[in-house]
Amino acid sequence: MTPTIAPTRRVDLVARFQQLVAQPDPNRRRVADYAGLLFVTGKYLSETLKAETGRTAGEWIDSQMLREARHLLWQTDRSIMQVAEELGFSDASAFGKFFRRQTGQTPLAYKQQRPL
Repeated sequence: MTPTIAPTRRVDLVARFQQLVAQPDPNRRRVADYAGLLFVTGKYLSETLKAETGRTAGEWIDSQMLREARHLLWQTDRSIMQVAEELGFSDASAFGKFFRRQTGQTPLAYKQQRPL
């Protein structure tokens, strides 16, 4: 019988972070928010994720937020302001800048692509 090898601390940290990121929470948007929940520094979290996955914590967070934003814009009738609020942005302008930086288009342009 082969003994089960416990995951390393780094692999465990990555798995716990990915679980947290997969559960959208508008109160958790910064690396420091997740690092605090995982009892590590933001720098250690980002360095560990980069080494293990090729992406920093910020990139993971932005990717999940973008996934949620796309879902809300495409699958619901919420306004852009409502989506921005639900995702924890201070206003629609900040959300628009984030969305455009990530996708190259505005939230409105993305929403208008939706078939009726």
